[in-house]
Amino acid sequence: MTGFIVYSLPRSRSRWLAELLTFGEWKCWHDVSAGMRDMDDVARFFARPNTGTVETAAAPGWMLLAYRFPELRTVVLERAVPDVIASMALAFERIPHDAELLGRIVVYEARLLRDISKRPGVLTVMSADLGKRDVARAVFEHCLPHAMPDGHFDGLRDRNIQVNMQSVIAYRLAHRPEIEAFKRAAKADLRALVRGGKLSKRLAQGIAA
Repeated sequence: MTGFIVYSLPRSRSRWLAELLTFGEWKCWHDVSAGMRDMDDVARFFARPNTGTVETAAAPGWMLLAYRFPELRTVVLERAVPDVIASMALAFERIPHDAELLGRIVVYEARLLRDISKRPGVLTVMSADLGKRDVARAVFEHCLPHAMPDGHFDGLRDRNIQVNMQSVIAYRLAHRPEIEAFKRAAKADLRALVRGGKLSKRLAQGIAA
């Protein structure tokens, strides 16, 4: 069975969902793209058996991923933009940051999530609904070849599982040159696909700009 990817905004229970989707022989990672340096890294990751990931910063690359890995099962995890921004403000309270820029990024990536949601076969759920058994089951069974055991969900439902934002920011700052280089290479790859007529210029123009 092929792997899966969940696209999400930050502060949307994404880390909790990665725990839910780690079951049996399946491992679900979280924000693994931060450590990738080229598309070969991405290909090697998804070539692993029984592998998926929940990503909070990968939405700008969704068209490239959909083209390169069309077999990936896909979920969009949404949260209202004002709630994401408010939650991030709390998380960044002691971290120097540009609040206006952060807000613009959240709005932009929320728009991309809506674009992904329109694709056939994509399951879209709200983060606030993950505590509902039927919603969690829908995501679980969309991604994994198993029925969701009630006990697995019950053991996680009330757990507060979050990333350490200070560690996340520290890593991204320390590796910013490599991360930005990967972004530039991905945009160049996307532009080449558009020029070659393999992707829609209209859809890709906001990403490849």
